[in-house]
Amino acid sequence: MGCRRENRNEAIGALSAPRMIGALTALTVAVCLFAIAGTAEARLFYGVTNHHIHSANDNLAKRKAFMPGVGSHLGDVESDGKYLYVADYGSGAIVRIRIADKQVNTAWLVTGDGPWGPDIHGDYLYWAAYDQGSINRVKIKGKNKGAVKRDIVTEVTNIYDVITNGKHLYWAAFPKSRIGRARIDGSRRRPGFMKAGGYACGVTIAKKKLYWAECDNGRIARSNLDGKKKRRNWFKTPGPQSLTSDGKKLYFSTWGSIGWVNLKNRNNKIRPMVNATWELST
Repeated sequence: MGCRRENRNEAIGALSAPRMIGALTALTVAVCLFAIAGTAEARLFYGVTNHHIHSANDNLAKRKAFMPGVGSHLGDVESDGKYLYVADYGSGAIVRIRIADKQVNTAWLVTGDGPWGPDIHGDYLYWAAYDQGSINRVKIKGKNKGAVKRDIVTEVTNIYDVITNGKHLYWAAFPKSRIGRARIDGSRRRPGFMKAGGYACGVTIAKKKLYWAECDNGRIARSNLDGKKKRRNWFKTPGPQSLTSDGKKLYFSTWGSIGWVNLKNRNNKIRPMVNATWELST
């Protein structure tokens, strides 16, 4: 889930989040993925560097602008089918958008911790607090809705993305080039659960497999959820960053495109983005 933007003239590992914000003027293209909403209107939502949210169908053939000017520095989007939740690193808040009528609450949850890479599981939304190196959560359904629990996991480095299967939390530690894991309550924390072959960016789960993007060496890797049977060159594409899946396809962003790869046979399709202000319509 998360998406990083950087000046291509600088080494990726040398950019802190504030420097990445300043580098936006030198960037031509970047895409932030993804949220799978499963609605009649759209299957996928993604953000681009001009803070616009776009939507697309499942094979990315039909794409259009969904909402312009959301937040000040997008750190990924997530959906529960009714709402989009946008991590806005720039304002330190999670923005909520009702999909049906595009009603926006720009300060739905003010986190103040550099939110990035949100993920929804069950009644909770989890997010990576990039500035604090921690994983937090908020209850979005049921009793005690709105209750926040912080520091479920704490790291010694920046946490870029988080995903959960309900039993464990997995996270991408950037720029430590590693994947961490802990139980859903934060216990049995293993920051060095797996060593990534490059800078660990997006991370997701599909078909009981863990996938992560190594954005500096152009590959998407895969392993079992216990870290065994690693396939470091599962799929190669330049600059993969953010990941998500609908159970059949793995969707990814790169420096200037969005694409998918079939989980079963690795057939794939990549859709290029023309520039940072490109609008999509059908």
